[in-house]
Amino acid sequence: MNRYALALRMQDREMVQDSLVAMRRFNRKNPTVVITSKALKKSLKAWARVSGQAQHGIILSKNLRGLSGEVRFALQGRGSQVNERGGNFHLHR
Repeated sequence: MNRYALALRMQDREMVQDSLVAMRRFNRKNPTVVITSKALKKSLKAWARVSGQAQHGIILSKNLRGLSGEVRFALQGRGSQVNERGGNFHLHR
């Protein structure tokens, strides 16, 4: 299901189709725990919610969300230069 969500986000039609085939194969092999459309929709909704909570490409628990500045400080203190691009940290030594 994660691959399917990623494929949708990347708008990769081939990966979407491959993911659907893989889920159908999984359902045939595991009839007692099939991936239903309801479960898939629920998973996509949760995936979108969690992705929206990511800070700099990292998903933190609610208790740790205020630490992103401290992470930057800690990384810079190790002799690394931190540049933030596209929501991710890039380290340069």
